[in-house]
Amino acid sequence: MKALKKQLGEEVKEGRPKGSGTAEQTVREWQESHPAGKKADCIRETGLSKRHVGITTSLGNTYV
Repeated sequence: MKALKKQLGEEVKEGRPKGSGTAEQTVREWQESHPAGKKADCIRETGLSKRHVGITTSLGNTYV
């Protein structure tokens, strides 16, 4: 569908909106302000899915 719209000269949005940030950035910011926080607290307070919080923590930042 995107290819057809491009051929017709219509505007096509690509990917995430600029300045929207990422789940990783959100989790890291939360961790900095809550150093003793747990994954469950992060999930509850940020509204992110368990998957996003788990992936971010598996990248190197760990919880207590």
